[in-house]
Amino acid sequence: MSDEKILKQLKASRGYAKASLTRLYQFAHDGQEIEIATLSTLQAKRSRVAEIFSEYEGYNKQILAYDEYDTEDVADGESKYFLILSAINEAIKSKGTPCSDDGNPAFRTKLPKIEIQPFCGKYSEYTPFINLFRAIIHKDRAIDNIQKLYYLRTFLQKEPFDIIKNLPLQTGSYEEALRLLDERYNHKFKIVNEHINSLLDMNALVKSTSSNLREFVSLVKQCLASLKNLQVNTETWDPIVLSILFRKLDSYTSRAYQLERSTDSDPTVLDFLAFMEKRALALENAAPLVAGKPPRAVVNIAATPGASSCAYCKSSDHKLFACNKFKVLPSAERIKIAKEKELCNVCLNIHRNKCKFHFRCNVCKQAHNTLLHDDEQSPNQITLISNTQTDRVLLPTVKIKLYSQNGTEVHVKAILDSASQVSLVTSKVIEVLGITPNKDGTTIVGVSNTNNVAKYSVPLEVFSLATPYRPLQPCFINTRFGHVIAGALPQPTNKKSSKVSLLCLDCKSDLDETLQQFFETEKVPEMYTEKLSEHDLCENSFQKTTVLKDNKFQLDTVTYGQKSSSFLATRCLHELATKYKEQFPLASYILSYCTYVDDACYSHSDIEVILEAKRQLIKLLGKGSFFTHKWASNCQKILEGISLDKQQFDDLDLQKNNVYMKTLGLTLNVAKDFFSRPKWRDSVPNVKVGDLVILREPNSPPLAWPMARIIKIYAGLDNKVRVLDVITPNKRIYKRSLSGICILPLE
Repeated sequence: MSDEKILKQLKASRGYAKASLTRLYQFAHDGQEIEIATLSTLQAKRSRVAEIFSEYEGYNKQILAYDEYDTEDVADGESKYFLILSAINEAIKSKGTPCSDDGNPAFRTKLPKIEIQPFCGKYSEYTPFINLFRAIIHKDRAIDNIQKLYYLRTFLQKEPFDIIKNLPLQTGSYEEALRLLDERYNHKFKIVNEHINSLLDMNALVKSTSSNLREFVSLVKQCLASLKNLQVNTETWDPIVLSILFRKLDSYTSRAYQLERSTDSDPTVLDFLAFMEKRALALENAAPLVAGKPPRAVVNIAATPGASSCAYCKSSDHKLFACNKFKVLPSAERIKIAKEKELCNVCLNIHRNKCKFHFRCNVCKQAHNTLLHDDEQSPNQITLISNTQTDRVLLPTVKIKLYSQNGTEVHVKAILDSASQVSLVTSKVIEVLGITPNKDGTTIVGVSNTNNVAKYSVPLEVFSLATPYRPLQPCFINTRFGHVIAGALPQPTNKKSSKVSLLCLDCKSDLDETLQQFFETEKVPEMYTEKLSEHDLCENSFQKTTVLKDNKFQLDTVTYGQKSSSFLATRCLHELATKYKEQFPLASYILSYCTYVDDACYSHSDIEVILEAKRQLIKLLGKGSFFTHKWASNCQKILEGISLDKQQFDDLDLQKNNVYMKTLGLTLNVAKDFFSRPKWRDSVPNVKVGDLVILREPNSPPLAWPMARIIKIYAGLDNKVRVLDVITPNKRIYKRSLSGICILPLE
C-alpha cells in the first residue's frame, strides 16, 4: 500500500474520532441532558472520552510521520477534551460520588506498576514474556508501531536482541520483529524439553529441611503446570515422574514416604507432593524455639560513634589485627589475650559459628592468625656430627646407547667401575633389547675373594650419546678432562707377553679441579621430543567427537577419567577463538595469546579498547557456556557493570589492603600493576663463606643427605648469590645452586 493511501486512511480515522469528541462536547454543554443522566452513564461517557482522545492523539502522531505539514488544529481538540472532562466530573460530584482523574472512585487503591522482565533467549520463558508484552504494549492503540518496536528492543537481551537489532526503525519493522521472534522461539518441542530437563536436572535433597522440601515441591509443581498449559498429556506420566523424583530424595525422606504410603494402590505424583508438603509442615511445627534466645534480627553494618572495635585498646578507628599496640606485645601475651577474650584464632573477632575465613600463619602455615604465632618456641635440635657409619659411596654414572634385536635405539644408564675386568648387564635390559643370552659358566671373583658364577652372557656393543665414537679399537678421545685412551685391546698373539700398561710421564692437572669438572659434567642432559602423532590423534578425536551446539560443547562419545578434561577445556577455548575470530577479534586474540590455563590477562593504553575487549570476551565465552569471574583491574571504570560476587576483591574489612591475586602462575599487584614471585617478595640475606649446609639429593631420603661447608660464592650482577662451591667431610668439592642446598643455623 502506498503512503498516500495510508495517509488518507489515517485522516479518515482521525476525522471519525474528532466527530465523536464533538458529540460528547455537545452532550457535556447541554445542561438538561447531562442533568438527567445517571451516574453509571456519566462514568461510561467519562471512560469513552478518554479512549477517543487517546485514539485522536495516536492518529495525529502517525499522520505527522507521513505529512509534517499537516494543518490539523490539535489545540482545539485538547480544549474540547478538558472541557468535557471537567463538566462530567462536576456532574458526578454533584450526584454525591467523588471521582478521580480517570473516572473511577477516588478511594481505589493505587496498584503497583507492572514490570516486564527482559527476555534472554530461554525457550521456556518466551511464551510468558510475549503474552505479557502483547497485553501491555501491543494492544495499546495510543502507541504507534515505531514506539512499540523501541519498547520491544529494550526488553530483549543477548541473542533475541541480535535477531532484530538490524531492522530499520520504521512502522513495518515492528510486525517483522514479532514474526522473527515467533519463528525463532515459539517451538513447543524445545519448550517442553526445557521443562522436562528442569525436572531431570533438579538438585538432590541433601538435607530435608522445611525450606528445602517446599522449594522442591514448588519446582515440581511449576514444571508440571507448565507442561499442562502446553497441552501435554501428563496423566500417564506418574510412574516416570516418580522414578525421577525418588532419585532426588535423601534416604530418610524416601524411607518415610515408603512407610507411610498405601500399598493397596499405585502411588501418584499428587499423593507424593501432598506427602512432601505435609512433611515440610511437620518440620516447621516441630522446630522448637530456643529458650532465652530472641529471634535473629537484621544487623545494619554501620559504625556508631564511640563504639569500641579493637578488643585490646578499645579504639573505634581500627580492628584488633591492625592495632599497633597489640602487635608489639610478646607472642605469649598476644595468645593469652586471645584466649581470655575468646577471640577467633583466624580473624581475631568474636563469633559463635565457624569462621568464614581461611587464613594461615605466614610462618608455620598452620590454621591461625600470624599474630598468634608462638615465636618463643625452642628450636628443633639439629645434630651436626654423627658417629654412625654408612656404606653409601659415590660412583660415576653415564648414559649409553644400545641397539635392540630389531634395530631400535635404546638408552640405558650404566655405572663406571674402572677396577672391574668384566661388564655386567641386568636381565631387564636384555628383555628390552630382545636378545637371547648364551649359556655360560664364567666365575667372577669379587673384592673379598667371593666367587659368583654367571649363568649367561650376551655380546653387546656400546655407543656414545654425545659423539660418534665406537669402541672397536683403542683410540684417543678429547674430553673436558683432557685426552683419554679408551677401547678394546687387541688380542695378543703370545699370551705370555700380554702385559699392557699406560704410563703418564708428566701430569700437571690439579686433582680438585679435575673432580670439579667431573661433577659439572656428571649429569647427561635429557632430551624430550614431542610426538606429533599424539597431538594429531588428539586433534582428530576432538574434531570427530566434539560439536558446538546451542552454546554448549557436546561430546558424541563417553570419556573415562579426568585426564582429558584439561585438553578439552583449553581446546574448546581455542575453538571459540578460531571460529569467532572475525566477529570478536579482541576476545579471540586474548584467548589465543593472553590466556594461561583458566587465567586471562590483557592490558592496553586505551581504556576504550579495554572496555570493548571485556564486552567481546564475555560474549565470546558465553557462546561456549564459559562464564567469567574473579575480575580485577587497576581501573575501577573497567569493573563497572560487574557484580561484586564476580570480582576478585570484596569490601570486607580484612581485605582492604589485599591487592594481590594469583594469576599466570605468579602474583599480580593489581594496584601497582606488576607481577612478582611470592617467595621473592621479601629480601633474603646472601649466604657467605663458612656457612654449614646440607646438600639436597633427590634420589635419597632427607635423613641421608650429606653435610658440607661453603668455601666459595658466585654473585650475579645484582649482588645476589645463586651459585656456590661446597666441600664435604671427605674433602670433595661440588658446585651447587642455591636451590640445591639447605642452610643450617650456626647459633
